[in-house]
This record gives sequence, C-alpha cells and structure tokens, in this order.
Amino acid sequence: DAASATYNQGGTGASSRTIENKLQEFVSVKDFGAVGDSDGVGGGTDDTAAIQAAIDSGIESIFFPEGSYLVTSTISLAQSTALFGNNPARNAGSHIHFMVAADDTLFRSTFSNTSLTNIYVSDISDDVYSAGVRTRYNTLAYFTNETTYIDVDTRIDSCNFVGFRTTLHIVGRGLFAYNTIFASTATAVKFDRDSRWTASTSVGQTLLTAHRAYNIDNCRFHGMGTGSYILENNGTYKTELSGIKFTNNYIDTNASILIGSCKASLFADNNHIYGCEGALFDIQGQCIDTVITGNNFSGYEDAIYQATMSPTQWYGNFMAVSGTTSNLTVVGNNISRVRGTVFSFGSTTTNVIITNNTFDHALGDTIASNEYIVYLSGTSTRGRFSNNIIHVTTTFAFLPTSYAVSGGGTITDWQVFDNIINQPTLAESSLTNYLDIAVQETGTWTPTHGNFVATYTVQTGTYTRINDVVHANIVITTSAITLPDGSGFSISLPTIAGKTPVAGSCLGSFSWETGDTRTLKAVLPQINGFTVVGTGVAISNSSGNLTYDNLVDQAGTMRVAVTYKIA
Repeated sequence: DAASATYNQGGTGASSRTIENKLQEFVSVKDFGAVGDSDGVGGGTDDTAAIQAAIDSGIESIFFPEGSYLVTSTISLAQSTALFGNNPARNAGSHIHFMVAADDTLFRSTFSNTSLTNIYVSDISDDVYSAGVRTRYNTLAYFTNETTYIDVDTRIDSCNFVGFRTTLHIVGRGLFAYNTIFASTATAVKFDRDSRWTASTSVGQTLLTAHRAYNIDNCRFHGMGTGSYILENNGTYKTELSGIKFTNNYIDTNASILIGSCKASLFADNNHIYGCEGALFDIQGQCIDTVITGNNFSGYEDAIYQATMSPTQWYGNFMAVSGTTSNLTVVGNNISRVRGTVFSFGSTTTNVIITNNTFDHALGDTIASNEYIVYLSGTSTRGRFSNNIIHVTTTFAFLPTSYAVSGGGTITDWQVFDNIINQPTLAESSLTNYLDIAVQETGTWTPTHGNFVATYTVQTGTYTRINDVVHANIVITTSAITLPDGSGFSISLPTIAGKTPVAGSCLGSFSWETGDTRTLKAVLPQINGFTVVGTGVAISNSSGNLTYDNLVDQAGTMRVAVTYKIA
C-alpha cells in the first residue's frame, strides 16, 4: 500500500515518508491517460485532454515520458507549471506534435514562472492539411500575466522547437531561454507588453519596467528563411523595451537578429554565418544604451565573389536605425559581406563608438555612389569611427570623393582616424582616413590684401568646407606692391554664411614667385605664423622684414594654402 509503505533516501539525515508522497513529487501525463503514439502526420491518439488534466491536477511539475503526443487544441498552463521531458532529440525522446486546422496557439499561460525543459515540439499542421506549404500561423507558446499584467518570467531550457510561425510570444517582462533550437520559424521570440499595465508612483516604477529582462543564451536558430526575425519587438510599445541579453548563439539561417527597438541591451559572442536580405539589426524605432561586441557576422562562405550570388547570403545592411540612436558601442566584431551601407542612422544620433572591427568584403559586389560604411542622415553629435579594417570586394569607385563616414545632416564632433581601407584600383594601398560628414561646401571668392598697397592682375580664391573646418587656396598676382613695415601682411578669407573664423585655429603655407631668386629664398625661412584676425588671415615673420628687399615694387605671384576652423 503506497499510502502506508515508507521510503527513505538513505543519505545521512534523510527522513522517511510514504511512497505515495514520493511518487507525487511530479506527475506524468500518462498518469492521466496520455498515450504518446502520434505518427507525426496526424495519426495516433489525441492526448490533448490528458495533458490538460495533468496540468489541472495542481501538481506543478508535469513529466512527458518518451513518446510522441498529439495535441489538437490549446493547452492552458497554470501558475508555475513546469513541463519537462527526458530528451529533446528529433528522432527519440519526448515529442509534442501540434495539429490544428485553423490558426491557434499550443501553450497559453496567463500566470508567471512557467517553464519548458527537454521537450521536442513541432507544428505538423501544414504537413497534414497543406502538403507542407505554410498556410497556418500558429504560435507555440503565448505567455502573459492576467494578474499583474507585468511579470511573466518564463524559462526555456534544452528544447527543440520546429515549424511555428511564432515560437515564443512574451507579453510582459522576463524570458530566460537557454540551449534551445529554434527551427523553421518566422519569428523565434516576439516581445510586447500588456496595454493594461500602468506604472506605480514608486521609485523606479516606469513604463520600462514592464518590458525588459530577456536573456537568450547558447541557442541555435536554423531554417528560418528570408524575411524572418529572431527577435521581434515592433508593436505599439516597442520604444519601451529594454534589457535584451543575446549571447553565445549560433545562427545558420538567413534571418535578421532584431526588428523593432532596443535599449540597455547586449549582443555578444554570437556567430551568424548565413546572411539576410534586409538589415541584420533592423531598428525601426530607437537604439539606446546598447553594446554589440565580440560577434562573428560572416555572411556565407567564399562564393561571394560570384556576381550571381543570392542576396540572402549577404547582409543587406548591418544596422539600419530609423529613430534615435544614443550611447551605441560596436567594438571587436567581424562584419563580412554587406551589400549596402553597413551602418545607416536616421533621426538623432548621439555618442556612437564604432571601433576595432573588421569589415571584410564590405559594400557588396557592385558599389553604388550612395553606399558607405557609416551614413548619418540626421542630426549627429559625438561619434568615433576608429581602428577598423575595411576590405572591399570590387572597385571602390567613389573614393576619394565619397567616404567611409558620410551624411546629409548636421553632424558635429565626430572623429575618424587610424582606419585601414583597401582600394583595389590603387593596388591594395592602405589609404588614409576618409571623412565626409555634415555640411560639405565648396566655393570661390576674390581675396585681397589687408595692409599694403597692391596693383592686382590675378585674385583667385577657392575653398572647401567640411563641418566646421575650411581649407582655402589663394593665388594673388600683383604688378606692384608696397609693404609699409615688412612685419607681415593679411589676406581676406571667404565668407561662410552664419560662420566666422576661429582665432588661433590657423595652419598654412606661403610662397612668393618672382624673377628675383633672392626674394624667394628670403621669404620662406622667415614665415613663422598664420593667425586668424577678424575675417582674414595674418601672415607674420620673425625678423620684421618679410623679404630681402621688403617686397617694395616687386611684381610676382603669391600662393597661400590655409586651413582654419569656423564657428
């Protein structure tokens, strides 16, 4: 009699209890009549009612012995329900086959702290009803909390999920998924929050607290197909999501990692080896306080040299952000085989660091004039693109007139330095840094001397402005000049609308060409300063005599190249 017979574990300090009590630590679905004889194509015993009865028994831990269990409608999970099997292998172990004629959800939980462990779950609906063609939009598990509208705290461990349109749909905060395979799914994990939840007035209770704490680690994503997403957060409350930790995952499918928004998130040590047709990170919202580091994003093998290579085996873009970007760090990644612009930032961009990455076979097999490593289309303040290695696969035709970092918005305080960029048309030369950000402007003006009398025959001034830096080239030819004191002279600078030269910001070079070799030799060693004064540049010398003969009544051509800042 199990109710009276006792059991003792035998260890030091172990206490005795009835065998009945021991056996009730968890229940098996077979205790409630489940058979587990599904053939995977619609035949076998329908175990739906038996599984639901086991969950409704009040025992939290429900065991699925080895077998294949056919389920034909939604199973409702109770508070803290833990479903577990003995093996998630495809050809042996604990299997659940979901078969429905209309779109449906396999598991639905309106409580917190549910879990699935060591179970193989597959959607066989399309195989049965549609000859393998996807017509069903089924969800494996929908987790929410009808009590607090916030805490879900679902745990997935060592499972194998196959064939669902959406595998996990989390409405609330808290997902911990480990060592699990997500295969043949359009969306592996979908995030959202309950519209009924409102923040309390307590310290730290903001809207963000309902939409965070998602940890996906050491999982595999496979066979998902073009247009699929591993993480989807693109609903009404997408800008509230925070706290994704996506680490140590293996992705051998042409799926994007994320669509939607992210904040306070980490993407680290992942291996994505196949490519995707769109952006790998398709940020249709904001990207704030996020770190991407130590990943291998490598596209697909060496067939990339073939012009006919499928675009799904490249990355369309690495990251495309339509909204605000702030405090983004991308460091120490291998990013290979991106067809278009690698980083495309829209709206406002602040505090971005992209450093110590390798961009291999960048910008695709046909480079257009509007493709860049980094493109900034909105207002951008403070950024760094440094110490990266960039290798392009074909003629980098738009260098040097287009650049590694570019943009059409108002961009300030960006630094681009210490990058190595190959250029096949220049025999793999290591090029200097290319920077074309914010406002680029070119123009001409008529330069004049400011403090001596001259008779001009040529007055030519050209300038190029990039951001708040201006480089000006000046050519002035005179038939006669009179320099009053020989200490130096000034030349007018171009007028930039709304800007004035910054005092003390000037560097330059000067030459004077005449038939008198004594003049040229005397001028060059004595120039010791270029200084912005008002709207002109003052050129001084140390001796008080600019030239050997004070340039009085000398005809010749003066050439000045000067670089200075404006504000």
